[in-house]
Amino acid sequence: ILFAAVIAMTEVFLINWIPGSIACLLLFIIFCMTLIQIRSEKGVRIELNEKKALIGGDVTEILLNMSYIRASGMKGIECKRLEDDAEMLRYNEFKHHKIMMFFHGMRELLDAFGLTAVVVISVYLAYDDQITSGGILTLALLYMQAAKPLDQMHKIVDGSHEAVIMIASLNIVRSMNIDPGLDGKLAPINDT
Repeated sequence: ILFAAVIAMTEVFLINWIPGSIACLLLFIIFCMTLIQIRSEKGVRIELNEKKALIGGDVTEILLNMSYIRASGMKGIECKRLEDDAEMLRYNEFKHHKIMMFFHGMRELLDAFGLTAVVVISVYLAYDDQITSGGILTLALLYMQAAKPLDQMHKIVDGSHEAVIMIASLNIVRSMNIDPGLDGKLAPINDT
């Protein structure tokens, strides 16, 4: 698909350099916005994953100690603590999604602006007899063909970035010392 985009941009330049230059500039700006978005969400994703893991640990702890929590009358305290943590996580995830929606909207807006600019300039060039009237549609379709891989590239890079973050989290867990009692090599010592 990237090869098709390069060929499409080459064709745009062969038809006329003005729409080709504008298309290249806008596609470069969209590409840079994608990189900025991915770079900006690195710390947020790590933080969200850590908070989810902490809440999961809290739930496990509560479930394991349910009878003690009920007997000591701490049900309300534990429920409030868990609800506060979940609400904070929800708020942070919502804030993260709003920022990502802004980036996505800006990319779409720039893409639409690029198509509009290519069509407007193509109409002017057709009016000035520098290209044929069929060249307007050709340039618009070539621009759309060149812009298509950017959206797919964003999905691939974003998914890869998420995978790298998850692998880094896994490597932290893997680097921790193993409790000898958990790996079956050592029996618990009875101190009686």
